[in-house]
Amino acid sequence: MFVFFSDGILDARDRRGQLFGRGRVEHLVAECADKSADCVVNTLFKAVAEHSAGVESFDDQTVVAIKVKESPASDSSKQK
Repeated sequence: MFVFFSDGILDARDRRGQLFGRGRVEHLVAECADKSADCVVNTLFKAVAEHSAGVESFDDQTVVAIKVKESPASDSSKQK
């Protein structure tokens, strides 16, 4: 899975001024590793919104997730 996100995700602050941060992003992406790309996008946006509830956003927030599916067994024999 490839996950791209803008700095507005990392820099989202709560009422105390705490950043959302890379560690939270990495944890949430890992939780969705066996799920769909939609899981990553929805989970990150929800978590950032909850983290920064009541604080006005000052930057754009963008998340793009792409999950590569494995080829079916019959197709893998054709690949070299």
